[in-house]
Amino acid sequence: RVMPSSTRSDVVLPAPFGPSRPTTCPRWTVKSTEDTATNPSAYSNSVRGNAPSTYWRLDEAGGPVVGSSTSGAEGITVGGVSQGQAPAVLGGSSVTLDGSTGYVAAASPTTHTDSYSQTAYFKTTTRVGGTIMGYSPDQTGAGPATGSDRVVFMENDGKIAFAQRAGTRFAFIRSATTFADGRWHQFTATYGAGIMNLYVDGDLQA
Repeated sequence: RVMPSSTRSDVVLPAPFGPSRPTTCPRWTVKSTEDTATNPSAYSNSVRGNAPSTYWRLDEAGGPVVGSSTSGAEGITVGGVSQGQAPAVLGGSSVTLDGSTGYVAAASPTTHTDSYSQTAYFKTTTRVGGTIMGYSPDQTGAGPATGSDRVVFMENDGKIAFAQRAGTRFAFIRSATTFADGRWHQFTATYGAGIMNLYVDGDLQA
């Protein structure tokens, strides 16, 4: 289940995710870091070079979220979503959620492997935390507790946590420092061979 947040942040979704439908929670803003001012295609080419199973550039002015990975997995916007907003990196754009009803989800179920990486850019000043990225059997993100997995969220103190399902329970790892400072940060959560890793801004946190 994707947990709600009571504030907004900014997130980009350029990596492989999910056993089901990757979703972003209401009350967070989804950002594209697609392009740079000097080399607009550099970021996109770098992402595609890693053959992601799902990659959303989030640079549409409206309508469906176009899938830019080799699988072509598309996304949908639901509720209060404003597309074509100011980017995290010059040359791209963003999708801003209204903090209540808006979210972005995969248009159809996605495939996955046991080992994976998922990454997002975020920016927030929240003091109550909330989910940045997660999975659910339901497109709304409101699936049964037994279906949620691969969740990355911010805790009330601003630390980033990564939860991986282990049977009926979760294994958690957390960042050592806080990131609710209103600045852009990037997390990368990885899992393979039973090992979880969490990086923020390129630094291993746990």
